[in-house]
Amino acid sequence: MAEVRLRPSDRNLIYDLAHKLTGTAEDQSMQHEVFITNVLRRMSQVGKVDLMSYLDYVSTSEVEIAQFISAVTIHTTSWFRELPHYKLLERTLLAGQTKLKTKRVRILSAACSTGEEVYSFGMILEMIRRNYPGFEYEMVGFDIDPICIQKAETGFYQGIDLASIPKAHHHFLIQSKNGENNYVIDPEIRRRAYFHVGNLLDSDSFLNDPFDFVFCRNVLIYFSREKINLIVGNLLSMIKMEGSLTLGHSEAIDAKRFNLSSNGESTYHRVDDTKVITFRERPITVLSIDNTRVRLWLATVLAEHGIKVITTETTESAAEILNRNKVDLITLDLNLPGQNGISWLATFRKEGSTIPVILLTETSAEQVPDVLEALSGGSQDYVDKSHLEDNTNDFIDRIRDLVKASRARGDEGQKPLMFSEFRGKIESRLFRPEVILLGASTGGTEALC
Repeated sequence: MAEVRLRPSDRNLIYDLAHKLTGTAEDQSMQHEVFITNVLRRMSQVGKVDLMSYLDYVSTSEVEIAQFISAVTIHTTSWFRELPHYKLLERTLLAGQTKLKTKRVRILSAACSTGEEVYSFGMILEMIRRNYPGFEYEMVGFDIDPICIQKAETGFYQGIDLASIPKAHHHFLIQSKNGENNYVIDPEIRRRAYFHVGNLLDSDSFLNDPFDFVFCRNVLIYFSREKINLIVGNLLSMIKMEGSLTLGHSEAIDAKRFNLSSNGESTYHRVDDTKVITFRERPITVLSIDNTRVRLWLATVLAEHGIKVITTETTESAAEILNRNKVDLITLDLNLPGQNGISWLATFRKEGSTIPVILLTETSAEQVPDVLEALSGGSQDYVDKSHLEDNTNDFIDRIRDLVKASRARGDEGQKPLMFSEFRGKIESRLFRPEVILLGASTGGTEALC
């Protein structure tokens, strides 16, 4: 079989794909070598000798997509890793012994990898359940890697050193085969553990029922500061007001930013339970209605800034998308097949929707009347498509300002803030010139006067 090889450009492509899929920071050079090794091993296993043929295969196989995500994801876990956290959980629960007989505890393990963390917590909770009849618990673990989740769901492990796991012999069923021991988690623990594939950066990965304890340990170290804030916000949205968030011992956050106080051991609780913090305002979800490559550019670039993008090429399909999804903002091209952008926007506003809309146009003399009509008829802003890539940060700021203004108003029944009103209510980032020169052709000077 031919040797699998990568060109320098192939390595960079793998890095880029890894960061886009997982959202991790781009400067994780140690991760890069792990990614390369894992992808090369997978290419060899499926008989692909060059990267492009392998990626073509990935694009046509759901099974291989899962394998590729697993290859570009870091997995470091172990039984009772950072033991003080488990002891703190046990002390916290036993401190309220009088309530244990009627208490039900829910725990979330974010980025749970192959499940050792979830089941380690399960061993602590199962011991308490056996000593306090009536006490119940439920554990949820999620991870971006579907291969890890599959393994976690089985509760089946090999090569475990029971001597290194506190009281582990109470919680494993040992099966011997061919001189080797296989270990299966106690069925009582397994039936109280649930796993699913999810992304820390996507609020859709989080469940509706809040948790008493949320653990996200030794994960934030792989993300940029901006994405750390997004992840922490998502996690806090899933915690009961009296609950706690626990990070890895090597991780730190700006507790004041999130109205948190430290309990020690990298564990935090809210400073004032009477303050409801609206972390569910993040992330922003944008619907892009556009039949050009711009919608693909939006989906890629905005995702890098923690903004979720749903795309469609026609206004006809937009209604169905809006019925199924909560959208914070819409970007709208005026030149669309079928019903055009202006007609759709007019109908959209007549139906009472207050969702902010940004026009994405090809600005030309012929297009100006349409832009002005749309701005007066329900759009809050417009951007020339040809300037998007050169002014990405300004465009993202516009999106965030519009959504912030919309959420601050919070009244679905009021008519949407118009372009001129919006620009008057937020701090403008535009350059303010001392002199403005206007040019006009024949007849234009009279029109200006």
